Amino acid sequence: MKTTLDKIGNLSNQELYPKLLTSLGKEHSQREIDLVHKAYRLASEVFLPKIAHQKEKIPIYVKRSLFSAFLLAELNVDMPAVVAAFLSDLLNQESIEESVPEEKSRADKKPASDFGKPIKSILLNIYDVNKLELPLPWRIEYRRHERRREDKLDPAHIAIIELAKQEYVKKKAGLDAFKRFIQLFISSCKSLDVLIFKLVDRVATMCLLENLIEDENMRKLIAKESLRVHAFVAEAIGFWLTKWALEDESFRYLEPANYRKIAEKLKETREEREAYIEKVKNDLYTEFNKWNLQARIEGRPKHIYSIYKKMQKFHTDFEKIFDTLGIRVIVNSEEDCWKAWDIVKGLWPPELGIYENGKPYRDWITNRKLNEYQSIHTTVNTGEGKLLEVQIRTDRMDEVAKYGAVAHWRYKLEKKVSEPTEKREKEMTEKMAKLQKKVAEYLELQKA
Repeated sequence: MKTTLDKIGNLSNQELYPKLLTSLGKEHSQREIDLVHKAYRLASEVFLPKIAHQKEKIPIYVKRSLFSAFLLAELNVDMPAVVAAFLSDLLNQESIEESVPEEKSRADKKPASDFGKPIKSILLNIYDVNKLELPLPWRIEYRRHERRREDKLDPAHIAIIELAKQEYVKKKAGLDAFKRFIQLFISSCKSLDVLIFKLVDRVATMCLLENLIEDENMRKLIAKESLRVHAFVAEAIGFWLTKWALEDESFRYLEPANYRKIAEKLKETREEREAYIEKVKNDLYTEFNKWNLQARIEGRPKHIYSIYKKMQKFHTDFEKIFDTLGIRVIVNSEEDCWKAWDIVKGLWPPELGIYENGKPYRDWITNRKLNEYQSIHTTVNTGEGKLLEVQIRTDRMDEVAKYGAVAHWRYKLEKKVSEPTEKREKEMTEKMAKLQKKVAEYLELQKA
């Protein structure tokens, strides 16, 4: 995902918008595509120029919306969430300008009502969740408006929000406040679309943060919120692609020196690592062919923040972290996972002492994680003093490993259009309730 994010970040708005339309594909009706055109024009020509304190900021504000919309389209979420990428902040501004703080009145205000009930519904929910987060520049007036009427809000609600903005400390009180804020955040998302939107929208913000926000302290506050809240929720539901992106981007602002040091090391060793990975892939393919095992072998992307955490955990340096060298083996069935494991350990001896109880592997297939993650993990010695981490899983397990609960519940483009809206809404409400319970259970596992 990192490579994709970098590529998107380097595109101009004129280049990115056609890519968004291409990503939406031909499965959507002309009316839906027209809604995207309408929302994009409204945001770029009317709304964003109105709230930009500096005219030169308008293109980057537009790009943030485009970035978010593109990522949502790539995930195949329903069209209302894609349209919301352009309108989510617009709704807040409209509410302020018309001085309509009450929810009942707010629900009748434009522009949400111009785009139909589904889009209005998701926008109103995003409005409520936005109130929990730190004030971004394009929401500053909105936050000031909220502060003028704080006496109308639940005092406990205000206390949790304020605690969440402070520097988190590693003591029970701080962790309890953090847990309460996470619970408040996840319970405020009434649908899976809104939860996905908030996580993906934050990825877009973090990838463009340097150009969006000039104040360094504000950048760090937003990075901390992204790491402690959004990345945590992404991990809890198994949405690993989003988690990794948020962690790396947040780490870049929270500890820039350490980020640069690891990034430079990865760059310096890239050719050597790629050559090594290509060699072990060829060796493994040869063995798989001998045993008539069909498999796909991929090099694993390197995540700077996870490397840093392992360096801290094991009190070691970059060169000794085996996580910088890894492959992923994708097979057709669970039975093939164990067959692949037998072949791998027969080719290279497993390194002992890596996993608990001295086992040569970790079995996340039989004992899947709370967030549905399944895979066999092993670390082997391939010679020359190099350790290689190997993950073995099926295609379905790989999908869940990347998207977690989203892989189970995200809307597919091939879903029948004729499906009754009421039935679909009820189904998604029930699934969202299960997801909220899952996050709550995950929170309970966190150490005090």
